[in-house]
Order: sequence, then C-alpha cells, then structure tokens
Amino acid sequence: MDTDLNQLAKKTGDAIAVHYVSLDNLEKHFLDNNSKKHDVAKLIESIRRYGFRDPLVFDPNLNDGKGGIVAGNGRLESLIEMRSQNLNLPRGLKEDWLVPVVFGVNSTSEAEAVAFSIEHNWSVLWGSEVSLEEIISMFDAENLQQQLDLLQSESSLPIAVEDNLDELLETFKEIEIPEDNQDIDEEKLKTPNHKCPQCGYRW
Repeated sequence: MDTDLNQLAKKTGDAIAVHYVSLDNLEKHFLDNNSKKHDVAKLIESIRRYGFRDPLVFDPNLNDGKGGIVAGNGRLESLIEMRSQNLNLPRGLKEDWLVPVVFGVNSTSEAEAVAFSIEHNWSVLWGSEVSLEEIISMFDAENLQQQLDLLQSESSLPIAVEDNLDELLETFKEIEIPEDNQDIDEEKLKTPNHKCPQCGYRW
C-alpha cells in the first residue's frame, strides 16, 4: 500500500526528514501546471554519471491540497524514463526504485508552495549577469505568466519577481505565443530574438 505522503509531511512539521518513497507513488504527485522546462536526456546523463544526489521535495499544500513535488519534477520525470528504458538503478535510490524525498518545513498555503517552486529554480541564477529574458526562457512563458498572475492576486509573488515585476511584465508583452502554431508575420515584430515555448518557432 502506498505511503500517505501528506500525512508524512504534516507529521514531520517544521523539522526536515528524508524518506524513501516508491516511484509509482511519486508519479501521482507531479506539480500541476509546472512552468519549468526540463532537458530529461541531460538529467538522465547526469544521474547516471553522478548518482541521484539531489532528493525531491514534497509539499502537502500543492495540487489543491493533494500534495505534490515542489522541487525536483524534472528529476522525477527522468527517473520514470530511466525505469521505462530498463536502465540500471542509479546510486542514491534503493531497490524497487525507492526514491529519497525531503519532507518538512511545509508551505503555509498552495500559493506559497507555488511561489517557492518558482523561486527554487530562479534563485540558482542570483548573482549572475543573466538577463530577465534569458531567465524566462527556462520556463514555459505562458504557464509562468498564469502562475504569476494568480500569485500576484494572492500577494504571494516570489522574491525574485517582486524585485523585477515591472520589467517582467514588459518582457511578457514582448513574448507573443501563437495559437495553434499559426504563422507569425515577422515584419510586425520589433524584436527578432524570440522562441515560441510551444512550437519552437523563432522570430
């Protein structure tokens, strides 16, 4: 029987604990509408070389209170793909594809959990000279904008976004996402260095 991850998270409280959870159980707990893009092939290559050294993080407030992975959705996707390809169990996992997951220090709301999921990915670039447009390219722009609109309405914007909100909104205006992969009239565009996150079309 699958472990009740929400109960485990709530029991852990403000401490931190690592528990091994079956991959089948975790597969039900992807973050809904996750905006972060992932290169699964590269992640698999890294896990096979170095082992699985970065545990997933679970938060019980995600996915309308059903709980979900707040950090590590790409790594979870990679493990599922590795198993489907019958690759060797990576170091860091236990037999039968049991995966290390961090529990505890839960968010106080779903909005806070979603904000942390964005911040967790964004913060690795703090201190760098990467442009805001380049940071946004790590995300699905449409999903990210929807998440941020919701978080702003609930006064729960990530710290990184609070500092750059006006510039971020202007950047979103420049990123036009075509519907149903329709052709784009390049003559109407003022900036030539964009890529559609849905179809890969560059303009």
